Amino acid sequence: MQLCPIQLKYRHPDRCNALRAARIIGKRKGIKLYVYRCPHCQDWHLTHRSSSEFATLKEIHYG
Repeated sequence: MQLCPIQLKYRHPDRCNALRAARIIGKRKGIKLYVYRCPHCQDWHLTHRSSSEFATLKEIHYG
Protein backbone atom coordinates (compact mmCIF):
# COMPACT_ATOMS: atom_id res chain seq x y z
CA MET A 1 0.00 0.00 0.00
CA GLN A 2 1.33 3.42 -0.94
CA LEU A 3 1.51 6.55 1.20
CA CYS A 4 0.23 9.96 0.18
CA PRO A 5 3.35 12.06 -0.52
CA ILE A 6 1.82 15.11 1.18
CA GLN A 7 -0.13 13.74 4.16
CA LEU A 8 1.92 10.55 4.64
CA LYS A 9 -1.26 8.51 5.14
CA TYR A 10 -2.14 5.21 3.53
CA ARG A 11 -3.92 5.63 0.20
CA HIS A 12 -7.12 3.69 -0.51
CA PRO A 13 -8.10 3.68 -4.20
CA ASP A 14 -11.83 4.10 -3.59
CA ARG A 15 -14.35 4.93 -0.89
CA CYS A 16 -15.50 1.32 -0.52
CA ASN A 17 -11.98 0.08 0.31
CA ALA A 18 -11.44 2.98 2.69
CA LEU A 19 -14.73 2.27 4.52
CA ARG A 20 -13.81 -1.41 4.84
CA ALA A 21 -10.40 -0.48 6.29
CA ALA A 22 -12.01 2.04 8.67
CA ARG A 23 -14.42 -0.61 9.94
CA ILE A 24 -11.70 -3.25 10.46
CA ILE A 25 -9.10 -0.94 12.01
CA GLY A 26 -11.68 0.93 14.07
CA LYS A 27 -13.04 -2.30 15.51
CA ARG A 28 -9.55 -3.58 16.31
CA LYS A 29 -8.57 -0.32 18.05
CA GLY A 30 -11.99 0.34 19.58
CA ILE A 31 -12.40 3.72 17.89
CA LYS A 32 -14.66 5.29 15.25
CA LEU A 33 -12.87 6.11 12.01
CA TYR A 34 -14.10 8.18 9.08
CA VAL A 35 -12.99 8.44 5.46
CA TYR A 36 -12.30 11.43 3.26
CA ARG A 37 -10.98 12.12 -0.22
CA CYS A 38 -7.53 13.68 -0.18
CA PRO A 39 -7.28 16.98 -2.06
CA HIS A 40 -3.64 16.19 -2.86
CA CYS A 41 -3.49 12.62 -4.16
CA GLN A 42 -7.26 12.18 -4.88
CA ASP A 43 -7.29 8.80 -3.08
CA TRP A 44 -9.11 8.09 0.18
CA HIS A 45 -7.66 8.35 3.71
CA LEU A 46 -8.87 7.49 7.22
CA THR A 47 -9.25 9.94 10.08
CA HIS A 48 -10.56 9.87 13.63
CA ARG A 49 -12.30 13.22 13.10
CA SER A 50 -15.98 13.40 12.24
CA SER A 51 -17.04 15.07 9.01
CA SER A 52 -17.99 18.30 10.80
CA GLU A 53 -14.64 18.44 12.65
CA PHE A 54 -12.77 17.62 9.48
CA ALA A 55 -14.66 20.23 7.46
CA THR A 56 -13.58 22.90 9.95
CA LEU A 57 -9.95 21.75 9.79
CA LYS A 58 -10.09 21.58 6.00
CA GLU A 59 -11.21 25.22 5.90
CA ILE A 60 -8.33 26.19 8.17
CA HIS A 61 -5.66 24.21 6.29
CA TYR A 62 -6.84 24.42 2.70
CA GLY A 63 -9.12 27.45 2.65
